[in-house]
Amino acid sequence: RLLEAGRTLETPAMVICAATLPGQQSIVANLGTLEAAAADLPGDAPATLVVGAVVGLAEAAYAIALPAAIHHFAANGVEYVE
Repeated sequence: RLLEAGRTLETPAMVICAATLPGQQSIVANLGTLEAAAADLPGDAPATLVVGAVVGLAEAAYAIALPAAIHHFAANGVEYVE
């Protein structure tokens, strides 16, 4: 439907699976490669699809927030494992 509505195969997309849960996983692709990229995500967990330029903002925020989160966890005796 997104392609029928005018989105292109190059449109950025992100799938966030099991958001906020310990097993959270996410992938970033574009609409043309999304199906193949998401093939290894668990099929039984709820997922959120993010489409468009906002995907780039999520990647930038993650790059900034992750080091801060790791520092916070370490300061509180929690080891971050990726």
